[in-house]
Parts: sequence; structure tokens; C-alpha cells
Amino acid sequence: MRTTEPIHGWRGKHRHFTLSIMAVVLVPIVLLALLLAPRLIGISLFPVGVPLLGADPTATVTITPQAKHLSDTYILTASSQVSKPDMTTREFPTRLVPGSLTDSRTVPTSGSAFVSGVQARGYLLFVNSGESPAFVPAGITFTTTLGVPVQTTQSVEVPPQQNGQ
Repeated sequence: MRTTEPIHGWRGKHRHFTLSIMAVVLVPIVLLALLLAPRLIGISLFPVGVPLLGADPTATVTITPQAKHLSDTYILTASSQVSKPDMTTREFPTRLVPGSLTDSRTVPTSGSAFVSGVQARGYLLFVNSGESPAFVPAGITFTTTLGVPVQTTQSVEVPPQQNGQ
């Protein structure tokens, strides 16, 4: 018995096989491209909510704080009547810091001259920060910062300050 095969049968199988191979190769490549495109080049064909295929739901937020220069002036008062700093009245306790300072210098002069002496005159300013009058008797000797002794010639009553005056 003799059988004959159709002429187009072999070509049809070959064409079907070629299409199957192309589908097996192209489908994974397309799927891989769809998975990697949002992460590599930042474009997405799917909305953000689609798992694995959508773009990453991330955002970059930059916060820049406002810079402002603040300054103020405060009057601080040292007082022997407070024992610890008081921030509301801006007072802090006084304390005695012992120490001494000496200095000596020799400088060349441009010449010399004799000046006859005259009786000095001047003013002493007494400030009473207490609440009652203070008395300075005659004959008390004070020494200036230059070492010059100054003596009172009469008694003085120093009234207390009123309203800081």
C-alpha cells in the first residue's frame, strides 16, 4: 500500500516550529524589559499601584530651614544681696576676686623741665546705693588710680539714690 503525503505538510510543521521558538524567546525578553524599564530609565507603562511592574512609589522631599539672625541687649546687675543668679531680674551675685597687677616701663624722654607746684582742686563723687544716708567725715584720705592722695576738707552727707539717680 502506498501512501502519499500532502506537499504542504512539511512546510506547515516547520513554520509552526519557528513561531514557537520565536514566542519562547521574545516573550521572556518583553517581560524582562517591562520589569526593568521603570527602575533603569524611569518610565513605566503601568500605574504605580501595580506590583513589580509599576514605578516605585517614592518621592524626594527637601526641607530647607529658614535662617534668622536674632539679637538683643540686656543690662546685667552684680549685687551683693543675691546669692544665686536670677534670670528674671538679670542679677547675679558679686564675689571678690583677689589679685594684684603691677607694671613697670622705662621710656626715653625728649627733655626735662621744672614746673612749680600749685594747690590742686577737684571733685570727689560719692554714690550711695543704700537706703539711708551715708556720712563721710573730714580728713579721710583717698588715693587716686595714679597714686595721688586726696583728703576731704569737710564732712559730707551722701543721700541715698532715688529712682536710680
